[in-house]
Amino acid sequence: MLFVGIPFGIQKMFLLVVPRNVGTGEMLGLVVLKLMVGSLIGIGVLAWRLLAVAGILLKNGISGIIWIIKRLKEMVIKNERKATGKIVL
Repeated sequence: MLFVGIPFGIQKMFLLVVPRNVGTGEMLGLVVLKLMVGSLIGIGVLAWRLLAVAGILLKNGISGIIWIIKRLKEMVIKNERKATGKIVL
């Protein structure tokens, strides 16, 4: 989850206010908390983008199938015209 959060969520998390006069342990805990929240944001963004890509692939797949069916119908009509010599609609 941490690697997914790096490009999407973690860069936004370090814009938050950092408290003053805290110890090293508390600061380290705050950084870890920010990394965890940022990675959760990144997981949400990744899921959203994967759903968008799935939608695009589905739409393009259906369009491709329709295009193939149209081409096959045109080929059948051309073959019937050649075989019979008649005008087939």
